[in-house]
Amino acid sequence: MRSNTTLLLVLLAGIGCQKAVDPAAEAFFSRLAAEGDLITASRVQTIPTNPSDAAWGSVPEIRLPLVSQTSVIPRSPVVQRSELLVKALHNRREVGFLLSWKDTTRDDLESGATRFRDAVAIGLPLNHGAGPHGASVSLPYTGMGNKGRPMNIWHWKASWQKDIEEGYQGVAEAYSQMVPNTAPIVHRTGAEAGSPLSELKRSGPVENLIAEGFGTLTPSPDKDLKGRGIWQNGEWQVVIRRRMTVHNRLLPVTFAIWDGSNAERNGMKGLTRWRFVRFEGETAPIFPIWEDGDVKRGRELTRDAGCVSCHNLPDSPAVNDVGPDLAHAGAIHRPEYLMESVKDPNAVIVPGNGYFDPQTGTSTMPSFEGALEEKDFRDIASYLRSLQ
Repeated sequence: MRSNTTLLLVLLAGIGCQKAVDPAAEAFFSRLAAEGDLITASRVQTIPTNPSDAAWGSVPEIRLPLVSQTSVIPRSPVVQRSELLVKALHNRREVGFLLSWKDTTRDDLESGATRFRDAVAIGLPLNHGAGPHGASVSLPYTGMGNKGRPMNIWHWKASWQKDIEEGYQGVAEAYSQMVPNTAPIVHRTGAEAGSPLSELKRSGPVENLIAEGFGTLTPSPDKDLKGRGIWQNGEWQVVIRRRMTVHNRLLPVTFAIWDGSNAERNGMKGLTRWRFVRFEGETAPIFPIWEDGDVKRGRELTRDAGCVSCHNLPDSPAVNDVGPDLAHAGAIHRPEYLMESVKDPNAVIVPGNGYFDPQTGTSTMPSFEGALEEKDFRDIASYLRSLQ
């Protein structure tokens, strides 16, 4: 029979094994999940690159809506909606995503003059959201990042996948009936000049890129970046994985999709706003969550401030199309970014035609500092956030 001392030690040991629940953290993650902004990466031993691997079967899935990029040229002439299904895994050393979306046509050859490839990309802040104002405030512009807030992009391309599976697909494959013509002047080819876009042999279907604003996209080869895509029954399934430390990290991510049959390329794509990946079994930081203001009052303030003079808003076409389209602002941008843009138009300048003064480089949007109170800015940002 156990002594009272032994029994007490057993009870204390049991209590010590229980993980303390942080109410603030639980409320934080519950709120992110309720708003569709939380992706949970399940922990496994090995992350499979094959999208059909059984290990992906039991992983929780989140559906993310995408809308067309309409802020800068080239942009879609008509706003379209699509949907991306996301699953995530980690093993403390690597992170992997399974991305699935409907696409009735397989577009994996881009050598023809009118052919464009299907593609998908994952965007991450280069500093993973670390900053003095919390992860959600210091995030880069969701399109291509912005000065001082660089973005890392993992770009899977269906054409690169085909190059790996069937050999390089170049002009000769696209125009098999054409006869080569010898030019009288010798030119160096892109491959001879060392252009990464002209490589005749692919080491993988995923390109690693760095960007710090539009026009700054730069290849940055990474041997740890792996991927594989499969198209069947009108659906793409793509796995992208890479080595990464996940302890004490809440990873911000954003996604983009290109539909080749719709002639989408460059800025013509579907986008999501920033989401956050929580790694199962690992601690993760929290930050203050956005508290909505008065959405109805925010709508009235945008009308009174004359925002429709430059910006397209629901049921209010822009009088002068000289500002980014805001009709779906909440689907692409987080409220913290929207509030920052209203308070300080020069914080992030999108290089669209008419958006900035080419002489000074400053935004053409007027500053409302002193004309509006802090509550007004929050109400406006809350209204824009509601525009999905």
